[in-house]
Amino acid sequence: MVKLRKRDAKNMSYVSSLHIRLQKPSQQPGSRQETADMAVSAAKFGIGTQRANSECTECPVFTRPLTDVTVDESSTITLQGKVTGTPPIIISWLLNGKTAKFGRASFNNGVAQWVVEDCLPEDAGIYECAAENVAGRASSSATVTIRDFEMLQRLKHLPTQARNTNCGRIGESDSVLESKHHGTGSKIQFSTNLLTLQEETQETKNRSLPKGSSPSRKKMASKPVEPPQLVDLQTHLKVKAGQQAELYVGIIGAPPIAATWLKQKDQILNSSRTSVDTTDTGTKLMIKDVQMDDAGHYTLVVKDRNGNVQHQISLAVVDRPEPPAGRPCISELCRDSLTLSWSGPCYDGGCAITSYIIEMKQSGDLEWKTLTDSCSSTSYQVNCLKSDGEYSFRIYAVNLYGVSEVGKESKPVNLNNAEEKEDEKEETACCVTINTSQKLTDLYIQQECLGV
Repeated sequence: MVKLRKRDAKNMSYVSSLHIRLQKPSQQPGSRQETADMAVSAAKFGIGTQRANSECTECPVFTRPLTDVTVDESSTITLQGKVTGTPPIIISWLLNGKTAKFGRASFNNGVAQWVVEDCLPEDAGIYECAAENVAGRASSSATVTIRDFEMLQRLKHLPTQARNTNCGRIGESDSVLESKHHGTGSKIQFSTNLLTLQEETQETKNRSLPKGSSPSRKKMASKPVEPPQLVDLQTHLKVKAGQQAELYVGIIGAPPIAATWLKQKDQILNSSRTSVDTTDTGTKLMIKDVQMDDAGHYTLVVKDRNGNVQHQISLAVVDRPEPPAGRPCISELCRDSLTLSWSGPCYDGGCAITSYIIEMKQSGDLEWKTLTDSCSSTSYQVNCLKSDGEYSFRIYAVNLYGVSEVGKESKPVNLNNAEEKEDEKEETACCVTINTSQKLTDLYIQQECLGV
């Protein structure tokens, strides 16, 4: 700071203070004119909060802000704004103060764009585009108005004068509605900025007419509102593992129609294995390369302007069974026979076991011999064995969709000790009484239904 003192001829003095701060700029402007242009631009378009920064960076500025848009239902909403500033610039979109979800955002060559295809009345409201970088933040907003199908149809049947009058009143009255968007369950408030004839009371209409006269047209009768209807319903579907599952439901409703597929309350989105295709007449869920984890209950939620409806489809993934659990056991060992028993597979492949294949190999043999391929129980009597032979057994499980992998091999059994074990065997008799007065459900609680 430099202080200067000056005295004139009349012995009057004054003090002037001059503050000087020297700082090396990070980037020199090309000319004085460029420096002046930068100052004018900042004064003209600076609508944001600028942060303190030692470097020479520019806060984002909307040189072309968003503009209000009015579109028809089921058409495309396009909002654009041009932004300048020091990159990188982060763009975010808000709808009525919350993050906008249903749309596609892009930012190329300084133009921020938001596009919503096949728009619904729920997409109406106040959109805000925010641009932010290290220097600060700027935003621009616009109002989106959507004319629904009912309004368009009524405008077509109005006289020209009434149609012009009604259109001229757009924006004079706002009606706040509350709805659910695309089956997500989140509530959104928005303003339609439209005034329909049914919102006017009959008393207001009569006051606008001369005394003794009657309205020029009859009051439009309200049609009953019906939710969408589902046709060609599937309730159960079986698909073999590795193949493709196709879940389809026909729809009769008032377009536009939004359909959402859920599994365990999680929405199914398009991916490399799953795809959802919805039209005004039906919706289809495709699952490629079906796996065991895809089995379960799928819930479909369909919504249109008049309401919503749900439907559930059970998908069963079937495959060949797993091998029998554990090793086969040897019982009732005799001189030339034995009884073979085993446990069923842990997973039957989603289908009942139809039979078991039993193979036997004698000590010294290289290949297995098939004893039977049609055993329907989990035990089998093996006869015509050599008393001095040593045998091993293994078992396969079979269902409608194939044969399982081979099960574990039994321990080798020798028939030399058959007589000793036969002498040790004691016959015990027991009396069994069948209870016919009660049902199985009276004694046990069914926890879960397995299979389809």
